[in-house]
Amino acid sequence: MPTQNSTKQSLDVFSVQLKPLTIEDADLLYELSISVRWPHRYRDIVTVMGTGTGYLATDEIGRVLSSGMRFSVAKNLETIGMMITVPRLQARGAGRWILERLIRESTCESQLLYSTRKGFPLYQSEGFEKQRPVAQHQGIAHEAPLPEEARNFQVRAFEKADLAPLRKLDNAAFGADRRRLLSTLFARADKIVVLENGDNIDGYAVLRPFGRGQIMGPVVARSSSMAMALLAPLIKQATGSFLRIDVPTSSSELTEYLISSGLNLFDTVFEMRRGRALPLSPNVHVFGLAFQATG
Repeated sequence: MPTQNSTKQSLDVFSVQLKPLTIEDADLLYELSISVRWPHRYRDIVTVMGTGTGYLATDEIGRVLSSGMRFSVAKNLETIGMMITVPRLQARGAGRWILERLIRESTCESQLLYSTRKGFPLYQSEGFEKQRPVAQHQGIAHEAPLPEEARNFQVRAFEKADLAPLRKLDNAAFGADRRRLLSTLFARADKIVVLENGDNIDGYAVLRPFGRGQIMGPVVARSSSMAMALLAPLIKQATGSFLRIDVPTSSSELTEYLISSGLNLFDTVFEMRRGRALPLSPNVHVFGLAFQATG
């Protein structure tokens, strides 16, 4: 019980309620992302909200305290993302409350999310298992020489006729039909390129606005050499600006190429899965995520 002369007292006791996210909450979600220093700009938040559903936790006077979203990628897959909690409540269970709600509402046989090491205990306690690491590379882009094995591939601009084989390739790499997400991302792309191999499309890459500059993703290819060939024209276009890529399938050659292009390793998170493993093809791989928040 504070006295009249007290200068400190505990005020961090209040009730919290969940509300479904609507597009009218974009300002609140953006403010929450800023509070934890996420790189998303307002336009990125709007794009993310347009591809999923979720919740905000607010206090009695409407201050937003926590968020979480789930994204219906395909019939067999959902991803969970935008899991944000204000720092002072990160150990109070607000994030778990939303996560449990998102899991309970899911009807998919597989769920994916991307976690820092700090988030492992929460996600593991809810049945998620650690999968592959994801390396976040970023920096001011500049052109660098391609390794010799990546120089002879035919890379060209995306055409509408490429859409069907591109979706088939993406499905094989990700283990799910992501056509709705791809349609949203392609509509906002600054540049889309494909790797043509005879009559086949063996890779594609997308350059889009994101955060402080641009992001390369998704990037899908049959080999790291093909991935580097696809990235080269995107890096060229982004030269002199801030550029990012989140790489779940890496190689020493790809890592060296990204670093030589000004994109140093900034952070590493881990993909985590709950439920059935996805039917990934051994012959085609994801070399750049669409969003770390959505997959």
